[in-house]
Amino acid sequence: MSEDPTGWRGHRLDAIGDHGVGRVEGVHLDTESRRPEWLSTRLGRFAHHRPVPARDAVEASGRVWVPFTREQISGAPEVDPKEELTRERETELLSHYGIDGDAGRAAEVAKRDAGAVTARPAA
Repeated sequence: MSEDPTGWRGHRLDAIGDHGVGRVEGVHLDTESRRPEWLSTRLGRFAHHRPVPARDAVEASGRVWVPFTREQISGAPEVDPKEELTRERETELLSHYGIDGDAGRAAEVAKRDAGAVTARPAA
């Protein structure tokens, strides 16, 4: 079992109530803490990449489970796994997953300057 999400590339991603939603194809790290914040997944061979919050993801036996539905993941805005995320872009993504407020990642991102890059793809 890998505790480090940067080693989860290629792992199957499962959502609540579903099996095999897609594969983890990338990870975005916080620009300050270097902590994994987003997993990039594709729901099919020709589908676009969708970001999934990494904080509550759990990995075991080559699979990653996330506390979101397939519909939430497939409805997320597209993100290029090589694209840096700005404060505004992350706020949009967090809002899509219902992560708002004065705690957690939403609070961390809100404290950053407008236009600041908040997450970068892991090498």
